[in-house]
Amino acid sequence: MTRHTISVLVENKFGVLARIAGLFSGRGYNIHSLNVAPSQDPRFSRMTIVVREKEDVLDQIIKHLEKLAKDDQETYREFYAQFSRYLKEGVVTSWPNKESLGKLRRLDSTATETWDTTSFEDYVTRMKEGQTAIYALTGPSRSHLENSPYLEAFKARGYEVAFFTDHGDEFVLDSLSSVDGKPVTMIDRADVELPALEEEQKDALPQEEAAALEEWLKGLYPDKFSKVTLGKRLVSGAAVALQSGNDMGPEVPESHPQLELNPSNPLVKKLSALRTENPELAQMVADQIANTALLRAGMLDDPAVLAQSSQALMEQLLLK
Repeated sequence: MTRHTISVLVENKFGVLARIAGLFSGRGYNIHSLNVAPSQDPRFSRMTIVVREKEDVLDQIIKHLEKLAKDDQETYREFYAQFSRYLKEGVVTSWPNKESLGKLRRLDSTATETWDTTSFEDYVTRMKEGQTAIYALTGPSRSHLENSPYLEAFKARGYEVAFFTDHGDEFVLDSLSSVDGKPVTMIDRADVELPALEEEQKDALPQEEAAALEEWLKGLYPDKFSKVTLGKRLVSGAAVALQSGNDMGPEVPESHPQLELNPSNPLVKKLSALRTENPELAQMVADQIANTALLRAGMLDDPAVLAQSSQALMEQLLLK
C-alpha cells in the first residue's frame, strides 16, 4: 500500500465534505485523513486528503486531470493556477509518473500571446520538420526572456522556445528530461547543435582571420572562459556567453562559461583588424564585448567590471 496526499479546491456548499468522502470510499479508496482549510478565495476551501491505496489510484487521478485539461480548459486553468506547484513537485518526486505530470504543465512560449499558455504536447505538434528537441529557457519573467540574446538563433530558424519563469523550474526540467521522446533542451547551453542558415555568415571573416582572432581571444581570457569560439549561433549580435555542458544538473554549473562570437558582426570584424592595428584599443573593445555578453547572460559576478571597462574604453577613444 502506498500513501498519497491529494489537495483539492472545493466550493463552500452544503454537503461537499460528504460528497468528496463518498467519491473516494465509493471507489474503494482507504481515506487515512481528511482536513479542510480556508483558501485565498472565500468562495472555496482547500481540502487535503491522505489515501492509502495501490499505485493505480495516482494513475486514475492523472487521467482525470488529462481529461479535464482536454474537455474543460477554463476549469483546468483555474485548477492549475491553484495547484501547479504540486504537479511540479510530482515531476521531481514521482519518477514513474514524471512525464505524465509534466504534460499537465502549462507554459509560455515564443508562439503564445502574453495572456495565453500552451502545453508540451501542443509544442510537439508545432515542431518543425527535422527538429529533434523541445527548446526551453528559464528566467525571472517573460519580458526578460523575450530580450534574451539566446533567442535570435532559434527565431531565425523558426524554432519555438518554451519559457519557464517559476522558482525551481530548472530542477523540474532537469528531472523531466524528455516528453514523447523529445529531449527538453536549454538553449543557453553551449552543446546545443543548430543547422546552418542558407544566408548565414555570407559576410563572415575569412577562415584564417577568424582562427587568428579566436586564438588571440583565448590568450586574453585563459581563466575567464573555458572556451572561446567564432560560431554560427548568433545572427546579428556580437557575442553570447553560454553555459558549458555538464551532466550534473543545474545545481552544479561549470566554473567558467563559454564565449561565442559572431564572425559576421561588424564589431567583431573591426576587432579583428584592431588586433594588429591597435592592440591596446583592441583589448579594451574585447573586454567590453566579453563583459556585455556575460552581463546579458546573468553571469557577470560584479557589474562594476563592465563599468570599469566602459570607462577605460571611453578614455582611450576620447582622451588619447
